[in-house]
Amino acid sequence: MEPNLDLDSLDAEDVYPRLPTRRSKFRSLKEIMEIIEPLETLMAELSPKVDFAQDDFEILHNDDFSLSAEEAIHGPDSVKWKEAMQLEIDALLKNDTWELVTPPENRNIISNKWVLTKKFDSQGALLRHKARLVAQGFSQVPGLDFTATFAPTLKAVPLRFMFAISAGLNLELHHLDVETTFLHGDLDEEIYMEQPPFFVDSKNPHHVCKLKKSLYGLKQSPRMWHLKLHTYLESIGFKRLQAEPNLYIRKEGKIFILLGVYVDDLPIASNSITAMRKTISQLKMKFPVKDLGPMEFCLGIKVTRNRMEGTLTLSQKKLVEDILKKFDMADCKPIQTPMTVPCKLSSNDSPQTIMDEKIMASLPYRQILGSVRYLVSCTRPDLSFCAGFLSRFMQNPGIAHWQALKRVLRYLQHTKDMVLTYRSFQFQNSYQLNGWLHAPLQGWTDSDWGGDIDTSRSTSGMLFTFAGGAIAWRSKRQTSVALSSTEAEYVAAALTAKEGIWIKTIIEELDIFKLSEMKIYCDNQSCIKLAKNPKITDQNKHIRARHHFIRELVAAKEMILQYTSTTTMWADFLTKPVSSQKHWLCCSKIGLSLLNPKKK
Repeated sequence: MEPNLDLDSLDAEDVYPRLPTRRSKFRSLKEIMEIIEPLETLMAELSPKVDFAQDDFEILHNDDFSLSAEEAIHGPDSVKWKEAMQLEIDALLKNDTWELVTPPENRNIISNKWVLTKKFDSQGALLRHKARLVAQGFSQVPGLDFTATFAPTLKAVPLRFMFAISAGLNLELHHLDVETTFLHGDLDEEIYMEQPPFFVDSKNPHHVCKLKKSLYGLKQSPRMWHLKLHTYLESIGFKRLQAEPNLYIRKEGKIFILLGVYVDDLPIASNSITAMRKTISQLKMKFPVKDLGPMEFCLGIKVTRNRMEGTLTLSQKKLVEDILKKFDMADCKPIQTPMTVPCKLSSNDSPQTIMDEKIMASLPYRQILGSVRYLVSCTRPDLSFCAGFLSRFMQNPGIAHWQALKRVLRYLQHTKDMVLTYRSFQFQNSYQLNGWLHAPLQGWTDSDWGGDIDTSRSTSGMLFTFAGGAIAWRSKRQTSVALSSTEAEYVAAALTAKEGIWIKTIIEELDIFKLSEMKIYCDNQSCIKLAKNPKITDQNKHIRARHHFIRELVAAKEMILQYTSTTTMWADFLTKPVSSQKHWLCCSKIGLSLLNPKKK
């Protein structure tokens, strides 16, 4: 076997020979390792050249995440890195972040470091070099340097809801960015820190920084920033939603402003551009806020609007291209579906020998899967089942699991141009009544009874659409074995109802339009009857009480559970692999489409 062979062209049997079992002639680990070690060089050639620290979106767009400050100031971009560091120091001093004092006795002095990144736009073009002075919070002492640390962030569903409602009501949608976010929080504790590297005061080289404001890296910094922003937003008339603590609304008659908070990113939507500009001016009076204009790129998501057609689309093409490039799959052959039908993978396909384990340890299974899961959390419900299914083997993946994951990358190659589209309510099933717009919230619930080979558990699929596109989805293996398809569907319906009630609560708190109905479609007649009729039988008496709250919702007419046939069950591809025809039909019905579809 030549070391320059492509792993794609090899079967599992070609990649490595089977090692003898424990009862074979090899009686010591040393003898086994003598066989394994010569193959490590070959496996290094066969494996993708990837060295990932984490699978975060920022890392995918940051080529210098491992670059130290010392290397940067002596490297080819030293002038730009020095300018970036100086800008950071100037901002810290302008903000009165610390004062130099003599080191106090018996107090913890925390350390710090420079973190260097490059910022890119939605097309991948370099915008600027950025340097951040970060306190090394791991050296903080609990109870002395910090107490409470929790700070909420905007969840993906409310963010997509903002996009959907902006398209549905034709709202103005802008993107605000707060500079040096964590430097604005006020500290409750006394914290001392070493002086920044390369910027030690020449007159007081042995002094330390007594922090007046929070700093990146401190454990309490996110909390301090959140509390300060929340206090100010309330002072200028915003009300925080109880159902989503990072979603705020302010009303002035029929005019409203909706503001989301994701650390330093503030998506803002309004039915009045004048009211929006007034709010932005108020924010600028308190914080260094940049108005980036109409929303184009937020949290790794490209946002495109067509006001004439009343559409708003979400895409992550650049991120998909980066993932394929990082894992040497940029030139792979595209494929129509993410998984084969049927898929019989199980834990029996995990490594059975030391040789298997060493081969899989050299492959970036977890890193790739983490990147795919990020796509799922943002704009790609079509990847939800395959990401969840392959995650079940993350602790001990085998070659078969690896090949299945590579198929997902081939599917990404085919769907780089996939977009999630929301449309104006004038093109949807909505109506005006008594001066209020009434719009529907539709959901689908499904399950694959006993589909997991290892545990015989079922997989729940949940999906909600609003303004013509999906805003919430989930594929989840159930926590217990269902004894019938009715029970499996009933558990899935309870999961769907919980999500629906949350979204409905957000809509009711906003009170900017009325929800005409919340209808959830189910393809199991027995499940619907069980939800409508509290009948106890030998087949359902063991179902846990927490799943029965759906009966109260149906009885109180909080939601409608309605039957639909399996052919029109759009959550079907969230529970199991489906045929290419059904897969793309489900995609089209929930707002997913290829921007530039290729002819077959």
